[in-house]
Amino acid sequence: MLKNLNPNTIKQITANFSWLMVDNLLKVGVGTIMSIWIARWLGPERFGIYSYAVIYASFFYVLIGLGIRKIVVRELSKPNANNNQLIGTSFFLMLSSAVLMTVLCPLSAFLFSSSSKFSILLISIMSSGFIFRAFETIAYYHESKTQMKWVVIFSTIAFFTGTLIKIVALLNNTWVYWFVTANMLELALGSLLLVFVFPKSIGRWKNLQFDFSTAKRLLKESMPLVVTAVAVKLYTDIDQVMIKNMYSISETGKYAIAAKFSKICSFLPSAVFVSVFPNLVKSRDYNHSLYKKKLQKLYNLCSFSGYGFVIFFMLFSDFIIQVLLGAEYKSSSFFLKILIWSTIFGSLGGARSLYLISENRTNLYMYSVLIGCVINIFLNYVFIPIYGGIAACWTTLITTFIAGIGFNFFIPELRETGFMQLKSLVYPKFWI
Repeated sequence: MLKNLNPNTIKQITANFSWLMVDNLLKVGVGTIMSIWIARWLGPERFGIYSYAVIYASFFYVLIGLGIRKIVVRELSKPNANNNQLIGTSFFLMLSSAVLMTVLCPLSAFLFSSSSKFSILLISIMSSGFIFRAFETIAYYHESKTQMKWVVIFSTIAFFTGTLIKIVALLNNTWVYWFVTANMLELALGSLLLVFVFPKSIGRWKNLQFDFSTAKRLLKESMPLVVTAVAVKLYTDIDQVMIKNMYSISETGKYAIAAKFSKICSFLPSAVFVSVFPNLVKSRDYNHSLYKKKLQKLYNLCSFSGYGFVIFFMLFSDFIIQVLLGAEYKSSSFFLKILIWSTIFGSLGGARSLYLISENRTNLYMYSVLIGCVINIFLNYVFIPIYGGIAACWTTLITTFIAGIGFNFFIPELRETGFMQLKSLVYPKFWI
C-alpha cells in the first residue's frame, strides 16, 4: 500500500500506524485480561448487569460525536483549511451534544426501559463523564496531520488509570459500580488530557471560532454518518440489551464475553483506517488509478488479518474459555466461533466506509447500515426469546455481511466495490 508514496509520507504513515498499533495492542492485551478477570469474579449474572449498563450508556456516547469526526478530518486534511474555525465549530457542537446526552441517558433508562434502580445508577455513573468528549475534537487535527503520538500516549494513560481502579476493586472484592466508574474515568480522562496537545497552529483556546454556516454544513454532511453510527451501534450491541430483556441476564454475561473476544480482532483494521484515511483522500484527487489500487490492498489486508483471527479462535476458543473463565462460561466458546466470522465482514464494511466518505457518498453508507440494523433487530426479536445468545450470534453474522458487502450488489455504482471485497475474500494478498 505504500508504493508510489514519497518517503516523508511513508514515514508519517508508518510512525502513525506504529503508535496506533502499540496503543491497540496494549489495550487489547491488558483489556482482555481485565475483562476475563472481572467476568470470572462477577460470574455470568453480575457480569451481565455490568455489561448491560456499559452498553446502554454507549448508545448515547455515540450520539455525542454527531458523526462529524471523519468529515472534520477530511476538511482539515485539505490545503488552506481554516483550522480555528473547523476545530472551534466542532468543539462547540460536541459540547452541546454532550450536555444533552448526559441528561437523556439516565432519564431514558428511568422512563422507558425495564432497568432496575441499580442498573440506572450504573448508567448514570457512565453518563457523568460524557461532557469531556468535546475535547476529542483536538485529536481530529492530529489525525488529519497523521500525528497520533500524543493522542495515543494520553489515551494509554487514561486506559491504565481505569485499569488500576479495576485492579484495586477486584483485590478488595468491591461491587460492580467501581468497574463502571473506572470505565467512565477512562473515557473522560482520555479526552480531557488532549488539552495538553492543543494545536500550535491555532495558538490559544480564545482563537477558536464558531461559525454557524460551518456548523450547518458539518451537520448536514455528517447526518448520514451519525445515523450510521447509531445504526452500527444498534446492530452490534443491541443484542446484549435484547438478550437481557427477552431471555436472561446470565445469558447476557456469557454472550458479552464472547462479543468482547470477537471485538479484539478489530484493532488491526482500526489502526490501519485511521492511518491511511488522510492519504487516501489526497490520492483520490491526483491519481485515481493509484487510489483504486490502495483500496483493493486495504480490502485485502482486512480479509487477510480476519482469516488469521478466525483460524486462531476456531482452533483454540474451547481451551481459552475453559481455562480462563471456567465451566460457567462454556457456551461462550460456541458463541465466539460464530461471532469471529463477522469480524471479517465488519472490517471490509469499515474499509468501504472510507471509500464512501472520500467520495462524499455517506448517504449510501447510511442506507447499508440501516438495512442491516433493521434486519438485525427483527431477527433478534423473533429468535432471541427462543434460542437466546446463539440466535444473536447468527443474526450478527448475517447482518454484518448484508450491511458490509451484500448491499453493494444492489447499487450499480457500488458493484465494483462489492467485487473488490469478494476478491479480497478469495485472494487476500496485500503485500505487493
